Amino acid sequence: MSGAAQRKKSSADGPPAGGAGVSVYLVAGSDEFRASQHARRLLDAICPEQDRLLGLEEIDARVDNADQAVQVLRRCLVAIRTLGFLGGRKVVWLRDANFLPPARLSARDDVRRWLDELIALVREGLPAGHVLLVTSDGADKRTAFFKACDKAGQTAVFDRPEKSYQWKPYAEDAARQSFDEAGIAIDAEAVSEFVQRVGTDSRLVRQEVDKLAAYVGERRRVSAADVLTLVPQARESAGWDLSEALARREPRRAVWEMRNLLRQGENPIGVLTQIDNRFRDLALLRESLDRGWVRAGGYEPEWDVPPDVASQFDALGDRSPRRLHPYRAKLLIEQAARFRAPELSRIRSEILKVREQLVSGFSDPELLLELLVLKLVSVRTRAPAPRPVAPAAPE
Repeated sequence: MSGAAQRKKSSADGPPAGGAGVSVYLVAGSDEFRASQHARRLLDAICPEQDRLLGLEEIDARVDNADQAVQVLRRCLVAIRTLGFLGGRKVVWLRDANFLPPARLSARDDVRRWLDELIALVREGLPAGHVLLVTSDGADKRTAFFKACDKAGQTAVFDRPEKSYQWKPYAEDAARQSFDEAGIAIDAEAVSEFVQRVGTDSRLVRQEVDKLAAYVGERRRVSAADVLTLVPQARESAGWDLSEALARREPRRAVWEMRNLLRQGENPIGVLTQIDNRFRDLALLRESLDRGWVRAGGYEPEWDVPPDVASQFDALGDRSPRRLHPYRAKLLIEQAARFRAPELSRIRSEILKVREQLVSGFSDPELLLELLVLKLVSVRTRAPAPRPVAPAAPE
């Protein structure tokens, strides 16, 4: 029976289903940890440990160039077409393929030829008793390869959300799934606090879930108090929160986030660099607003910069404000609008002074940073004096 005869689909949210008659599985996505966990559970279902010595052929598909990609594809095709031991069931795992479309290597004619042959084989149906499992760090649902796998078998995609407002729901979903798998109950308040502290790294989420599971023991329920007691604030999340608190002029929160980063062992100069990076971005966006280079009325900012300015922006590479994700750019533009250009100039000067003091080792780093944080959220410049109005000429 060909794989196309059974069109069972799998969900990235549910448990893997190794259904009988399904001969093709594709597991992909930018969330490497969740994808790999799903793939491992799926492999356990379709090829148990005791059957792998003779029933599993694993092909490392992470390559550096087109020649290696061709070799991997040819080896995969040979493996699929070769009978299993004594004609038994055979699973071919094309593992961590990094050359699938839309990757650059897949556009090469030599790679394309062998990839097209694999696609044709998937469409026609694999030999009876043979199963193909493909794992990759990315998947474009519009490509012929994805469509062929989706039609012939099961696909599961674990992509991190692109829009900032989707990060928290995605992380909460990953956390709930991990708690369910660990047999731990958790309420909405505790999940929200957990994600706020851990962030969106699925691997870190699983580590902290395992730690909480050991902590609560037979109680098998995690409360918000347990999360606050046991789970530290992730450095990446805390660093972002510090910058956000400063940009929003929230002194108490900013001081707390700064102290939290230092308690976690963050280097004081590293903390200062995060602060400087945020206000550098705000200064550039403030100037863009003042000069009319950007308008932020809708969801996506509209840029209209002269050619010479555009080339200077492009020279910034990933630091260019025009390369920011639209939603993130909108948030930063809103923050930049809270400051005047002279304020941002003074703030950058204050940051430079503290950097010089930290490098010289003259004072206590935590005290210096705390004073800086308080100073930054209170910086104000005088409003420009009104322009004199000339008296009306007598008629």
